Amino acid sequence: MQVNFKGVTADYQIGPIRSRNILHHVNLCLPSKSFTAIVGHTGAGKSSLLKTVNGLLLPKEGKIQVGDQTITPELQSKVVLKHVRQSVGMVFQFPESQLFAETVEQDICFGPMNFGVSKEEAKKSAKDAILNVGLEEAVLSASPFSLSGGQQRRVAIAGVLVMNPDVLVLDEPGAGLDPQGKEEILTLIKYLHESKGITTILVTHDMDDVARYADDVVVMEKGKVVTYKPVHTFFNDVVQLHAWSLDLPEARRLQLRLEEEANVKLPKVCLTIDDLVAALIEVGLA
Repeated sequence: MQVNFKGVTADYQIGPIRSRNILHHVNLCLPSKSFTAIVGHTGAGKSSLLKTVNGLLLPKEGKIQVGDQTITPELQSKVVLKHVRQSVGMVFQFPESQLFAETVEQDICFGPMNFGVSKEEAKKSAKDAILNVGLEEAVLSASPFSLSGGQQRRVAIAGVLVMNPDVLVLDEPGAGLDPQGKEEILTLIKYLHESKGITTILVTHDMDDVARYADDVVVMEKGKVVTYKPVHTFFNDVVQLHAWSLDLPEARRLQLRLEEEANVKLPKVCLTIDDLVAALIEVGLA
């Protein structure tokens, strides 16, 4: 499912605090089944951009097209918002904080039953969802609060996946997890993206995550999209990355240092250690 932003400007308000133009005239087209990382410094508008995709934040100007549904400033239709939110699964930072039910099964079933699915069908879908996120069926009868942090994160993601979204938007899904837990969650997301053909939008500060999992990169500054490029092209422009004060992935940093010390140019941009080893073998340095 394609996601298309056309001239989107949005304000953000919590109580009396209002941030004007947290998004400013955003034009962006994310193709169906793409995996896009959204990067930029705190306050750049990344999380706000995600919220417009499922109507949690309505634009002040412009429109967002999600498949055949259109989100506009005048949108009052609960039917349209219902269709959008069925199509767009959103995983917030620390999604486990949204767990509330007595059992994992009840928590996962809440979403589909709220959209009119029968209890029996919701239970079947919950079983499929919990297996899809790599947990055992026995977890369904457990309290979500008895699980580890990584397991809770998987349960929260299962609660999104049970709605069979066409678009998955994720705001720092590895936040607060140890390195192994973070890798497991992101590897799971990549697997679900590829196996189910979901259009995936990931907000992250970690350039290694961008390098390992994304196909394309969007950089945001002060509510604006300043670039949108394929991941290899993006990490090839070291000067521009420094200008944006963005880090390089570990493998890319190591590549540049080796190229300088050996006075050699490797044949490709290396985004993982495996890429780097293969390139070094190709030029006879390993």
